[in-house]
Amino acid sequence: MRRDFGESTVTPEAVQLRADVAGVGPRSIAFIVDTLIQVLVLLPILFVPLSSGIGGSFEAIAISLLLFVVVWLYYPAFELLRRGQTPGKRAQGIRVIRTNGQPAGLAPVVVRNLIRIVDVFLLPFLALISIVVTRRGQRLGDLAAGTMVVRERAMPIPPLVGAPGSTGMTASLDTSGLDERDYTVLRTFLARRNGLEPAARQQLAARLASRVRQQVGDRASSTIAGDEPLIEAAAQSYRARFADRSG
Repeated sequence: MRRDFGESTVTPEAVQLRADVAGVGPRSIAFIVDTLIQVLVLLPILFVPLSSGIGGSFEAIAISLLLFVVVWLYYPAFELLRRGQTPGKRAQGIRVIRTNGQPAGLAPVVVRNLIRIVDVFLLPFLALISIVVTRRGQRLGDLAAGTMVVRERAMPIPPLVGAPGSTGMTASLDTSGLDERDYTVLRTFLARRNGLEPAARQQLAARLASRVRQQVGDRASSTIAGDEPLIEAAAQSYRARFADRSG
């Protein structure tokens, strides 16, 4: 089941984004894939103690902690570290974001996964009903956390932005941490920067360059002097990733 989220989301940089909401089908398949991974991890953990008997309270506590980590921490850990994607979500091309288009972040991820205990594990029909009836396909955990699950659109090669930069500078940046939203913001700035007031241009460039440095690493970005050259190099490197795929 696929539904289009028809409302535009405006980012803090005044860029409008649209998202395709993931329906029951891909989310259910992602859940099955993630559950299978958890089962495969748990089997060797449980097999030896259950076959030979639990030796004492320490072993019981250790097994309980491992169960907690694999069963509950699996989702928030992946959604935080992999930008809203568990392995199952990645396989289905979907991810968790906030309803304003921002990355989910710690608090929303924790909230949506705490409520997962109720609306997925204990009363799964609640999650299904909520996803079907809400406009953004949100289960109860998403409603409480202000998140939604969206499809990642297959992207064509992004348009070239800025002046052609140094191939060496571009190649030195690992932009795998940037996504479509990040690139759209960078491209929009580069397209509009000449029309901005100098002070506003400098301030916005500094904000965007700071975000780029967080994503690509200070060591790599330190080879490029200036905020705007760094933004240009990051945008060109991101575009080059898709150009390489098309070849």
